[in-house]
Amino acid sequence: MVDIKENLNNLIDTIKELPSLPIIVTQLIQTINNEKSSAIDVAKIISNDQAVTSKILRLVNSAYFGFQKKITTVQHAISILGFDTIRSIALSLSVFEDIKGDLGLFNKESFWAHSIGTAVSSRELAKIINMEDLSGTAFVCGLLHDIGKLIEFKYFINDFNNVVRLSAAQNICFYEAEMQIFRISHTEIGYKLGTKWDFPDEICIPILHHHTFTDKFNNYTHNERILIAIVHLANIISKSRNFGYSGYEKIPDLLKEYYEVLQVNRQQLGVLIERTEDEFNKSLELLKII
Repeated sequence: MVDIKENLNNLIDTIKELPSLPIIVTQLIQTINNEKSSAIDVAKIISNDQAVTSKILRLVNSAYFGFQKKITTVQHAISILGFDTIRSIALSLSVFEDIKGDLGLFNKESFWAHSIGTAVSSRELAKIINMEDLSGTAFVCGLLHDIGKLIEFKYFINDFNNVVRLSAAQNICFYEAEMQIFRISHTEIGYKLGTKWDFPDEICIPILHHHTFTDKFNNYTHNERILIAIVHLANIISKSRNFGYSGYEKIPDLLKEYYEVLQVNRQQLGVLIERTEDEFNKSLELLKII
């Protein structure tokens, strides 16, 4: 029998096998992360790619935002949407562009919907706990939290399907089924992929730890700890509200260590769920555009 973990580790270690972000997205992320960048700088990069330009303009003029006047230029779109939203759209275009339809037992549009649901939940949760300055990063963390699964079914589709089957048969989380079959998780793979793409630690670390508590938790920065906890809870909300499908049915257990970090009370949770459902329903407009 092939050692799946060894193959996955080799795949990760040789890193050449992992997909690269399109140059435009890399340039866009670098420019947006530069505090000195302006809307004009970002617009120049986007305007070099007609597909990205078209989709951003379609999105900004869609029912998702509901602006009365039509937006006709990328620069105007950027000034309205902001850098964080533009970064999220660009990542969505590049990461999820080719995952429509089905592959084996996995419906990728439902996976995409789950990713959007977790992203929206993450963003709204950041606002609820008065960490609005992290809301854009939280959205990206939620959007990409399961990115490692894309690598698994791209390179190990038969074993990936076995993980889906095992999860259903034993009513266990995808993560637990992965550890039985792959002996490595999508969280580790996603972390490696994020570091290859030069994502900041504030994105990579929540991807790595959104399912399990780590004894390194207190060594991370305040923002990293908050983002880990946000994505953990947002993923549970996305699962419990049936926002798409991430490959398994069981709702993950809420880890008290992460919940305590957020200090969310029941009233805030109720507001969060209501907001998230509204925002998720609106965000489905993304599925028509991406």
